[in-house]
Amino acid sequence: MTLAVDFETDWSRDYTVADMGAWAYCNDPRFNAYLVAFCGSDGWEWVGHPAQAPWAKAREYDRWLSHNVGFDAEVCRALRVEPAKVWDCTADLMAYLQYPRDLKGACKEAFGIDVDKSVRDRTGVADLFAPSAGELNDYALQDARLCLRLWQKFAVRWPESEKELSRHTRLMGARGIGFDTSAAREAVAGLGVQLAETERTIPWVARGLPPTSRNELFLECDRLGLPRPTTTAEKNPAWQAWLDEHEARVPWVRGLNRWRKLNRTREVIGAMLVRTDRQRRLHYGLRYYGAAITGRWSGADGLNLQNLNSKDTEGGIDLRALLVPAPGNVFVVSDLSQIEPRCMAVISGDEDMLTFLRSGADLYEAHARATMGYSDPRPLKEVDKGMRALAKARTLGLGYSCGAEKFVAVAKIMAGLDISPEDSERIVAEFRATNPKITSLWERMQRAFRQAKGKVWVVKTEAGRAMRYFNPADGQASAVKAKPPTKFYGGKLVENLIQATARDVMAGMVLQIEAAGYPVVLHVHDEIVAEVPIDTAAEAMEEIRRIMSTPPAWMPTLPVECEAHLMEVYGK
Repeated sequence: MTLAVDFETDWSRDYTVADMGAWAYCNDPRFNAYLVAFCGSDGWEWVGHPAQAPWAKAREYDRWLSHNVGFDAEVCRALRVEPAKVWDCTADLMAYLQYPRDLKGACKEAFGIDVDKSVRDRTGVADLFAPSAGELNDYALQDARLCLRLWQKFAVRWPESEKELSRHTRLMGARGIGFDTSAAREAVAGLGVQLAETERTIPWVARGLPPTSRNELFLECDRLGLPRPTTTAEKNPAWQAWLDEHEARVPWVRGLNRWRKLNRTREVIGAMLVRTDRQRRLHYGLRYYGAAITGRWSGADGLNLQNLNSKDTEGGIDLRALLVPAPGNVFVVSDLSQIEPRCMAVISGDEDMLTFLRSGADLYEAHARATMGYSDPRPLKEVDKGMRALAKARTLGLGYSCGAEKFVAVAKIMAGLDISPEDSERIVAEFRATNPKITSLWERMQRAFRQAKGKVWVVKTEAGRAMRYFNPADGQASAVKAKPPTKFYGGKLVENLIQATARDVMAGMVLQIEAAGYPVVLHVHDEIVAEVPIDTAAEAMEEIRRIMSTPPAWMPTLPVECEAHLMEVYGK
């Protein structure tokens, strides 16, 4: 039997799960769970205060459901309530189906009903508009009933392996990862000093105004007779061009960028500290099926461990190095080497590329031999480092139909190459001429997409997982049901397919490593971090390397390769 469980808790504008994360929210002195609702598949229902809840009756159900188990499970832990052994998340279920993740949006698309969430919104208002006890009871029961209804209608479409991945994602966040709180506090103090130094270079800060004030920036430009920037977005080329042009006259403009970077790093460390328990375990959220089409994971709850820098940023802080194993343990950090281009070779049917890879050539050398005319029997990295760098840029940057203008930047980022627009045009043209399997795949995908009719166009990964494009028409479709459409073209469709396939490869390995007895504490894109005892670390690393060097049964020709290292701190 199945039981839907829904908790209601106090919240306020400065005390929310979205800002703090579930663990910090539930371990805050302000935490108060005042209501729990049950709705069973056998018709049993109950709603009331958790202290009076019939927990023994609830545990008679072999599966619990919630529409955000990551939150509800933390509430259970805070209340010291033992849950059912299996607890599944209908928000994750709907995300897998590419429906809106939130309960209101999911029910609108699944059942055509408008769910009233105003009661919940009013609970943070301490005045005469606050909901009554009866309204709160009805609201909580409504959510539990809808959660059960979603499960009953859609659970059959959610494969067991994906349910297991959903559960494992929550397990990682609850298990946490070691965090060096002493180093983190030292970093925050150092960043504070650097922020103060940077502020002294910005003219209006001395007048008590914030460094990032656009109005003051514009007024200062007017005073100096400079044109106002059209944007101050840090990564926008227009802002960077404005900085380059006017830095000589206003050297403080670089201080704006530096201040923002320093402050961002300080805020990330602060968010990590508030989520760390007394055992120095950082509890974090990771969103299963965060990317709607590919199914890849994404950050959640105001902290994204998927996007920590691996090199010194402004302030000299390596955020990854703050993640450390528990005393007596070590990290096994393993990475699927260039998994996307390898999947591309299999899916596009590029047998020349596959032959060179299976002969032992590294990916970039294999590409150079297959498409760039390299024939020297010696390894490419020993003969022509420039060609190898170009092969790297071509392999990583051009497989998804990147154009010449964009490739100038891609080549710089991917391989450190400075190429002219004219050279970029030539390189792109040569890549497309010498990689007909890839360009043919772009064309086939685009043709099929443009010919698609009906409410949804489905593409399946090699593992058999469906990727859905809703309401395809005129080169556009929605990645999430009922959301605004976006443009898709051959290269983008292929990118989705390759990234989704790479995700499936890595996801299966996460479950295998966990099943082998090596706790996975984090995974980032194509990298898996397991925490193991030092005494058995060498054996663990070899077993993890073996798992990650074995292609999945559903893609046996994939030349998968793994790099694994023992680390006392997390890093590259």
